[in-house]
Amino acid sequence: MPNLNRGAYTPLGNDEFYGEDDISLVTNPTTRAVNEEEIHNNNFGGSSTNTSERKFVSFAEKVSRTETKKLMKGIPRDAFSLARIMFLLMGSGVLVPGICYQLAVDWFNLIFPSRGDSDSFNFIDFLEYILSLGFNIGQLAAILLYTIFMWRKSVHTLKAQTFTVEQFIFMGYALNFVCVMVTLFINMVLVLQYGFNNKDDTYDKIFMLVCIVVLNCLVGVGSGVLSSAVISFAANFTWKYTVFFLVGLSLGNAVLSIFRLFSRLIWYDTAQGLFNSIILFFSFSAIIQVICIIAFIYLLRLPITKYCKEHYVNMQTPTRDLDEQIRISRLEKDMIMEQKMKEEADNVSFKSSESNELPTASTVGAINNGGEGEETEDNTQTELTEKPQETEDSNINELSMTWISLMKRLWSPGLGIFVTFLTTFSLAPGLITDIKFYHDSKVSWNPIVTLSIFNVFDCIGRALPNWKRTILLTHKQLWVLILLRLGFIPTVIFCVNPLLITQPIWYAIILALFGLTNGYCCSIGMASGPSIVKAVQQEKAAYMMSFFLNFGLFVGSAVGIGVGYLVHFAF
Repeated sequence: MPNLNRGAYTPLGNDEFYGEDDISLVTNPTTRAVNEEEIHNNNFGGSSTNTSERKFVSFAEKVSRTETKKLMKGIPRDAFSLARIMFLLMGSGVLVPGICYQLAVDWFNLIFPSRGDSDSFNFIDFLEYILSLGFNIGQLAAILLYTIFMWRKSVHTLKAQTFTVEQFIFMGYALNFVCVMVTLFINMVLVLQYGFNNKDDTYDKIFMLVCIVVLNCLVGVGSGVLSSAVISFAANFTWKYTVFFLVGLSLGNAVLSIFRLFSRLIWYDTAQGLFNSIILFFSFSAIIQVICIIAFIYLLRLPITKYCKEHYVNMQTPTRDLDEQIRISRLEKDMIMEQKMKEEADNVSFKSSESNELPTASTVGAINNGGEGEETEDNTQTELTEKPQETEDSNINELSMTWISLMKRLWSPGLGIFVTFLTTFSLAPGLITDIKFYHDSKVSWNPIVTLSIFNVFDCIGRALPNWKRTILLTHKQLWVLILLRLGFIPTVIFCVNPLLITQPIWYAIILALFGLTNGYCCSIGMASGPSIVKAVQQEKAAYMMSFFLNFGLFVGSAVGIGVGYLVHFAF
């Protein structure tokens, strides 16, 4: 019997449903072409390869290639990449509301002025860190509740919870829209009631400041639900759709930063100018939420989306483990053959009883057992018909892995995502906004410039895996880059206090590399998670990877507050 171990053959085929230009995350295209040629010669008697050097092709691989060809013929084409564009638009609106609060810190410092000394702790001085931490607390709480709820529902069925996921996506965008509009209303009330020059601390101002912090946490809840729900929904597709969603996350931040930059140039650094910028800023964020809802509705109507939702469970590619399916199919065939042989034996015994008029085994059993023979035969027939159902139920239990067994497969890419965002959010957006590109009258430009550089290059880094010339690392090779990124922590600290790096050009280079590596590690890490498990487990893998991401955001934000305090007050 041939060896059906998963490591006995090299996965073939594209990562995309169609097209010849897609590059696998783990397979070199040149090696894949050589393997295809050698296997073709082996199967069809080609003479270009020596018989002693021919590679063994398992039965699972042959079945996989045949079934994949049949599957690819019926898959609708993503015309003009509309599905990818919709994922890109949906990603652009997930983190935009949270970035609104962080980029509006200069306005909050104006309307809620600091009263403390430079050497003492003041709430307003750490408002940027607090907003970042509150946003990530909301995200982490949402992802935990969402994962627990969806995990328990998916244990009882292998079908994708598309309807429930759709509801969560709509609720997430709606919650963000409401929070942004309420924050916009609060700022308008503050200006109408107190004006721009009133710096008195009143209970009304304190209450409104607390409301803004709470709304920021609620936006984190909405963003956490969206990030988990959309990533799990994208798991129905191939890994490139997940990458497009991740690119959209960073694209929204980059566009928002550039938009804030130009708004400052138009209205200058005045109280009225800051207020006009914030009004336009939050209004633009609300419009993005509406665009995301429209994009998701349109995505649900695309033929490729309908197909992927209907064929989620049955969609098996050569990179998946088919050995278990083949074993189960063989068991089912054996049971069917056994049932047919039993029926033939019953027919033969029935014919012999008619010709010889002798009691058969069933009638003898009926006489000896008081008429229980027919019931025994019926029970035997029932057992034979129920065996395939028991096999199917056991298959469902095997494929519905517990979170512990799934964690054993995802610990490497998941921990890599955690360390990546722990490193990033221990420095951004808190400490990097303290880097002094400008001094004196232009000091308020520093947070806008630093965040703009970081967000733009973060977007470029997330888009790199879609470029054909990019070197794509596996989740194990990615650990080298993840560990090297830890060196940014002392480097950025030396740009603030103690001030060892003083040239603005070095600030720009450090921030560009910091954002570029963060985007690249995020895209490769998040796409690698669902790609190393079976198709029916990809949705759960997406939940797990989203949890690692948000947990890294939360821990990184908490560490960022401690790092900021040490840098400003300990040195």
